[in-house]
This record gives sequence, C-alpha cells and structure tokens, in this order.
Amino acid sequence: MLQKMHEATLFDDTVIPKAAVLDENLLHNIFCNEQPTAIQAVLIPGLVQERTEQVRDLRIRIDRLRALLQENEATERKATVELHALRYASASPVRRLPSELLAEVFACCQIDDDSKESVMIVSHVCSRWRAVAFGAARLWTCLTVTRTYAQNRDHWEQIVAWFARASPLLLDVRILSKDKRTQKSPIPQYPLFAASGTAELSAQVGKLTLHALCQLDVMESLFHPGASFSQLAYFEADNPNSRIVTDALPSTAHCPNLRTVVLQNLYDLTDEKLSVGFPLPWFQLEVLSMGNFTDYDEVGTVFLGCTGLRKADLSGIGMGHISEGLKNSVTVFSMLEDLNLELMEFPSAIFDLTHYPALTKLRLSATGADWYCEDYHSELLALADHMPALTDLTLGAFCMTRKYPGQTERGDYNMTSVFARLSSLRTLRFEDCYMHHWFFAGLRLDAELAILPHLETLDLSDTKIAGAACEDTTRLATEELYRAVKSRAGPPGCGESLRLLRVGLPFGVIKIEVGPVYDYLVKRLHCLRPEVHVEIEYWTSLLGSPGMFDFKIGSLRRSEYEEEDRVSLNQWERKHARRVPASLRQAGQAGIYRRVDNLQKKLKVVRAQSMTVASSETESLRRMSQIRARLDIIRGQHQQDQVSRIKIEQELKNVKHRMQKKLPVKNRVKVAFESTAEPVAHIEERRVIREIEKLKRSRYSVEEKIENESHEQAPNEADESH
Repeated sequence: MLQKMHEATLFDDTVIPKAAVLDENLLHNIFCNEQPTAIQAVLIPGLVQERTEQVRDLRIRIDRLRALLQENEATERKATVELHALRYASASPVRRLPSELLAEVFACCQIDDDSKESVMIVSHVCSRWRAVAFGAARLWTCLTVTRTYAQNRDHWEQIVAWFARASPLLLDVRILSKDKRTQKSPIPQYPLFAASGTAELSAQVGKLTLHALCQLDVMESLFHPGASFSQLAYFEADNPNSRIVTDALPSTAHCPNLRTVVLQNLYDLTDEKLSVGFPLPWFQLEVLSMGNFTDYDEVGTVFLGCTGLRKADLSGIGMGHISEGLKNSVTVFSMLEDLNLELMEFPSAIFDLTHYPALTKLRLSATGADWYCEDYHSELLALADHMPALTDLTLGAFCMTRKYPGQTERGDYNMTSVFARLSSLRTLRFEDCYMHHWFFAGLRLDAELAILPHLETLDLSDTKIAGAACEDTTRLATEELYRAVKSRAGPPGCGESLRLLRVGLPFGVIKIEVGPVYDYLVKRLHCLRPEVHVEIEYWTSLLGSPGMFDFKIGSLRRSEYEEEDRVSLNQWERKHARRVPASLRQAGQAGIYRRVDNLQKKLKVVRAQSMTVASSETESLRRMSQIRARLDIIRGQHQQDQVSRIKIEQELKNVKHRMQKKLPVKNRVKVAFESTAEPVAHIEERRVIREIEKLKRSRYSVEEKIENESHEQAPNEADESH
C-alpha cells in the first residue's frame, strides 16, 4: 500500500508548483539580445529564483522516476525467469527422471570425436546435472589431451581429477598433437603417467592411442620411468618410434593384459628387426593390425609368433625373411577367425608353415601387379587344405588365366581344383580379377568336378573376362554364368542354395549401361529372380581416369519395380478386397506403372547427361594434349634458335678478336693494312650483324606464337575446370 502511495505521489503533477508564465515581450528581449525595460529588470531576479527551484525539483523527480524504472525492470526480469521456471517445472519430463536414467541419457549424448566437450557441457547446465555427471564414472572413461595439456600445475591437477572421476573404470587415453604445431610451442612440464598421491595413473589406462606428431613429447615428458600399464589392453600408434615401447613399456610384465596392437606407417621404424627393436608381448595378442611395412621389418616372423590371434590385418610390401627357428616347425593358429592380407609380394613363406583350423573369413589381395594363379597354384592348394572351416573368401587382383595369351586350354590353373577343397565356403568374392569364362562352367553343380556345394553369395566386382574383345565371348560368359547360377538356385526357404549374385561392370567388354550386350546380360540374369537376388553395378568416371570422381550407380530396371510393386499391390488387395472395387484396383495398378515409367525416363535422362559430360571431358582432354604437343614443338624450335644465336655471337666475337690481333704496330704497316684488311673485316661484321637481326626477328615470331597459343589454352582450361 505504501509502495502504491509512493508511486502515486511521484506521478502526481500537483506535487511540484507550476512557475509563472513569461509574457511575450520579456521572452523577445531575453532571447533576442535586447535590453529589458525597467519593469522587466525588476522582475528578472524573482523569475531567476523561481526557475532555479523548478529545475531543482524536476531533476529530483527525474532521478526518483529513473530509480523506480530500474527497480521495475529488474523486478520484471526476475518475474519473467520465475514465470518460465514455473511453466516448465511441471511440464518438463527430464525433471522427473531419476539420476540413473539421467546418467544413461548423458552416456547416449557423448560424442566419440571429442569426449571432453560432450561430458563437460552436460556438467555445466545445473547443479543437479553436474552432480549426476560427476557421479557417473563411465562418462569420464575417454580422455583426449594435446601436447600443451600440462603447461602448468593446474592443468595436470585437472587431468588427475578426471582420472579420479572415472575410477574404478579404465580410461581410453588419446594423446594427439595440437593443430598447426610449431617448434616453439611449449611442451608439457608435468609427466602424465607419473605416480599421484594414491595410485599411478598409468595403472588405470585401458586403451592408449598416440598420434604421429606427439611422440617426441611422449618420449620426453608424458611417461614416467616408474609407470606400470598393468591394465593396458589396446595400444595404437601412427608412424611409431621404437623408443615409445622401449622407454614407456620396457618390459612385457608392465602390460600383461595387452590384447590389441595397431601400428600404422611402419616405414623406417627402427634399425633392428621388428621383433627385436619393438619388444611387445606378441605371443599374448588377439588382434593385430600393421600397415605400410617392408621386407626388412620381417613381419612374417612377428606374425608366426602371435599364435593367440583372433583377427589379423596386414598390409605392406612383403612378409620378409622367416627366422630359422620357425622354418622347421608348423605354426597352428587355433583361434584365428578373420585374416586380411594386402601385400605386394605373395606370402608363400607363411602359407607353407601355418594351419588355420578355425579360420572362417579370408581376404587375399595384391597391391601391386596381379598375382597369377599359375605361379602360386601349389601354395594355394596347400592353403586350402589348411583352412577346413573357411566360409567367406575374397580374392583381389588375381589373374586366373595363363600368362601367355595363346594358352587358353583348361587346366588346374583356373582355381577349380583349389575351390574343390573348400567344401564349407558360402561366400565368394572376386575384386578386380581376370578370369576365363570356363570358370563359370566349372561352378555348375552338374559339372564333372562339383565344387562349392554350399555357396550362397557370388560377388563378381569389376571382373574381366579373358578373350572378351568381341561381344560373342561376353554373351558366352553370360550364358555360362546364367547356367551355373540356375543350377544352384533353389526355391525360397531352401537352405543350401545360391541366394545373392552381384555382377560389377565392366563385365567382359561391357563398360557402361548401354548396348545390346548389356541388355542381354540383364535379361538373362533377371530370369533368375525371385530365387536369386541379382544386383548389377558399374563404375564410371567423369574425367575418364580411374580414381577421380568415381560414382557407384546401381542398375534400375522396370522388372525390379514391377516385382516389388506387384507384391505390395497384391498384399493391399487381399487386405481390402471387399472394400475396393475392381475399377479402383485397375487404376491403382496403372498409377504404379506410370510411376515406373517416369522413374525410368528420369534415369535415362541422367545417364544421357553423364555420358555427354564424359564425352565432352574426353574431347577437351584430347584438345589440351594436342595444344601441349604443339607448344612443346615451338619451345624446342625456340631453344634451337637461341643456341644458333649464341653460336653466331660467339663467332662474331672470335672474328673481332682475330682482327684485333692482326693490327700492326708500325704506321706504314697500319696504313697498308687499313687499305686491304679493314674493308674485309667490315663486310664480315655486317654479315654477322644481319644474321643476328634475322635470328632476333625469328625469335620474336616464335614468342608471339607461344603467347597466342597460351591465350587460346586459358579459356579451354577454364571451361574444362568448370
């Protein structure tokens, strides 16, 4: 009530008395710089006193109103916040969640790339969320630090607190280099894995990832000499240095739980062999991945020492030399289930010395030149005998024909005898392989030597057919493939029958999805539906060169749409048969066909546009190559002209030098010489000068041609880049 009375008093105009109004004559005199009259001069002191009191009272009132306005604005802001909180207090479901479910939501919101940001954001929302986040140990199990993480004591104490929040769970520690690192950037001053007040931080690390650029910091300041990685199970390093292991993990007893090792970019790792210079507990590993190694590293010796592996991924040049102690014994990988080998040299050494009784998935691919099955036929036969449980096989860059084009007769070189020993195989993939169409004839179940009785998936990605220079050979290969798949296709629900066939283009001479050969292939393979799911895919390049702007485009045919739409339409009809008249059903079917036709027309337009772009790009590249060839010829001529000019200038210098030597000392001889030899020298000099001028004009014309050619080439290059 008092507040309202106070406000009413402040806004009442009668509180401040009104001053007398000045007449017009007085206003004119005081504002026009004229002398007031005698009567006005007597009134002016009283008016000054009156106006002074009025200004003072108005200022006091303004200050009171301003204070009241600020007070009201603060009250309005507070009321708005309270209103928002009151409205959502009962409507917000997250407030009613218990702490356990809230912690589960926080765990689902974590970002794998930056765990620090995700967990710190939720802990800064409110006090309850912060308490829930600090109480959930699994939210703090991933820590990403950079080389500048511990420039002072406070940073290191924050990392120690992070480890404490994650206790008793193990941490995934990622040590990455700071972006745009410079040589003058400071390095950590406090070791990360040093003993803290209660326990060692290193004993709480379960997964350790080291970036390639942070290893200097790791060796110098991150690791403590007394650190013990007793719980470390995963170790990953990119372009590692041998000192990381020898200094940080000096003994295999320090990491007895290590099961996974990932090493990338092993070039120039150490002067010693990998097994000697990189002393990890290889025998206890279950997952091993190594990339970019050389023969000198002797990865084969390391691989044969990992007898407890379950999965292995090796990619490099070659397996290298095998130690003498392992050559005289056979290594059995009793638990290895997945093996991926991408090598430049065929791993004959390890295939003769290993057995894989539990191996179910194998990928064998050449990274350099293709491997001829004819050269490694005995090794492949031995490998097939050593993998009795294999169900998934992928072969990459294999050539299953004779080395010499004239030898195309059948034989064991076509891998039929190898596949005959893989009776349990269910998935067979060929990636960028070269084979004879007789191989498809060998896949038939009614062939002389029946192979792969349990095959369910056949993938021919980018498979090339020998002798497919003509369309007849491609048609023959298509027919053989159709008969082989047809002999293996069974009714739906049948267990052991071929279920998936994937054909990648180019198949034979087919490179793009046009022409009668492709239509014949599609027609024959689609006859295998619905028993076998057929997929036809091809690769095309807009610039005409492999590996640049490649797009994988799936084949869309009307028969595929019709099959799916008929199934959906029949199901809908059975459900609504009594409520839908026949006329509406026919209209719905006609609409489906119209949709299929429209999609097919759009697809044809897109393919025509892609072909037009590809042809225009090819023509532009051809024109560019011609222009560059002409420029090379003009530049060669220009260089020859420059050489000739230099020779003539040198010849002129020699002539002048010889003439100067012939000048006599005595006057009479000089007069005689001037009358005979001097005109000859002038004539020779003028001839050489004319030759030089001629060469200069020729050089200017050549430079003008080069400039014109470059101006013509610039817009062409701009169009091609566009």
